[in-house]
Amino acid sequence: MRRFEGHTGWVNSIAFSPDGQTAISASSDASLVLWDVETGDMMRRIDGHAGGVNSVAFSSDGLTALSGSDDTTLILWDVTSGEAIRRFEGHTAGVNRVAFSSDDQTALSGSADATLILWDVTSGDRIRRFEGHTDEVTGVAFNQDGRTMLSTGDNTLRLWDLETGEQIRQEHFPSFPQLFGVSPDGRTAMFGLESLRLWDIQRWREAQSLTSVSVDVWPEFAAFSPDGRVALSGSCDGSLTLWNLGSQGQLRRLAADGTPLSAVAIGPDGRRLLTGDMAGAAVLWDIERGEVIRRLEGDAFTVSPNSIAFSPDGRIALVGSGDTFGGSGARSLALWDIETGQEIRRFEGHRFILRSVALGPDGRVALAGSQSVDEGGEEDGDLILWDLETGDQIRRFDTSQDITSIAFTADGSRALTGSAYSSNLTLWDVPTGREIRRLEHSSMVFDVALGPDETTALSASADGSLLLWDLETGDVIRRYLGHESVVWTFDISPDWRYLISGSMDGTVILWDLETAEELRRFSGHTEIVFGVVFSPDGQTAFSVSADGALIEWQVADLALDELIDWTHANRYVRDLTCEEREQYRVEPPCDSEGVVAGSVR
Repeated sequence: MRRFEGHTGWVNSIAFSPDGQTAISASSDASLVLWDVETGDMMRRIDGHAGGVNSVAFSSDGLTALSGSDDTTLILWDVTSGEAIRRFEGHTAGVNRVAFSSDDQTALSGSADATLILWDVTSGDRIRRFEGHTDEVTGVAFNQDGRTMLSTGDNTLRLWDLETGEQIRQEHFPSFPQLFGVSPDGRTAMFGLESLRLWDIQRWREAQSLTSVSVDVWPEFAAFSPDGRVALSGSCDGSLTLWNLGSQGQLRRLAADGTPLSAVAIGPDGRRLLTGDMAGAAVLWDIERGEVIRRLEGDAFTVSPNSIAFSPDGRIALVGSGDTFGGSGARSLALWDIETGQEIRRFEGHRFILRSVALGPDGRVALAGSQSVDEGGEEDGDLILWDLETGDQIRRFDTSQDITSIAFTADGSRALTGSAYSSNLTLWDVPTGREIRRLEHSSMVFDVALGPDETTALSASADGSLLLWDLETGDVIRRYLGHESVVWTFDISPDWRYLISGSMDGTVILWDLETAEELRRFSGHTEIVFGVVFSPDGQTAFSVSADGALIEWQVADLALDELIDWTHANRYVRDLTCEEREQYRVEPPCDSEGVVAGSVR
């Protein structure tokens, strides 16, 4: 650690040169100082502003630097000589932030006069003034697309068109956000509020709030690493925190061939996993190796969400599919041998495309539900109980509803189904096919599950909510709100503590099942998330999306012994110098030749 001393006032901004060899600091003492990073020596003091300097930025070649001051001006400096190249005048109050464009041809400034100005760096001319903020501008950043820029001030985050000067988007916050920068890929903005926030620029919504049990104070600064995979933030309590942005809980990202994925199921032993795609194939994965074991090639139809299920012993799987987009109404329901990849038998009798399947807890029977491609006909679907050994139809349930999801009770005597077109949940008596109870929803229902004691049920729906229901009264007990679009899928952790859900908005959210609190938001998919499932040990979860990716997420915190093992395996502790040993009184000390006493020479 090294201390750099030379300023006589607050240090307001620091910028590293592109090669990392030097740094320049801006201070309220009206000066800038160029530092040698390796030695900590002051290389040059740069004077020229008539007021405190609030912001400084290096050009991409490291030869020039731009500063903004309380004296209302910006100055472009020759870093080598310390001479002022050009002064930019146009603001009527102090300049709070400055930034170079990626090609160094233009620069941005944000001021206490509530405006932003785009400058021509070569001529010093003002290209455009941006007006709209109602209070001072506290942050500015060019987007990597070269067409837009972002700013913060007056409790807002704003996106601007550089060419027209028009405001494109605006988001209001309860307090003022401090913009720290844009990720190298241009997709994410980072700013500080009560926590460090990542903002999805394209979708214009929060991607993640970076929180930690050890970091609970307002971030004062933050910066992306050059590859955008990590960020470093500093808080007013003097702490520095390094954040892993590359994964944000993502352990692995797998893709077979890029075909959109629409369904997922995990084997009972947690070693193998099945995904279904929109080309009609079910793909068997080895989870530990992250490799495809084999493809179960069925008809060239979409394997619908909720239409893949393993048997309790993991030896067979039931897969339903249908011509969702072709309009032919063609469909198939097939039983597969997982070990050989051979189709065992087909089940004929459904009138519409297969939409959901579930195997009974004894592995001898299965329920399958279908859905008409066109809503509003005399019949929208059917529900059939099948004998897996013979392929015979045991019972056709008395319903014409589409069936989007099925869940058996632990003893297999009852089953819960969900319907999109009819917007309800229905509890059935399986031996008789009798309807026991119907719960009316106000929106399409895409996924259902029974609660831990089977007196409650959960649903996911098109209104973006997940609901916990009392099966006896039909009342809604709890709402899980956070997704901004249709919730297609969810799963409950094996210990019944957590809920994980996937949405049309591309996000995956981890919830506290008991309190409905959002615990973690995972961003990684770029299209609809059609399926999510916990691993049997509840430590990880998998999601599949129309973007073709299968992602494994870390949902549980590492146990203490695992964390200690990881730390020991990955730690690096450098040797102390002789001066440090003496300063901190570390034994053994160095001898007269500068060698640690007792060490092998």
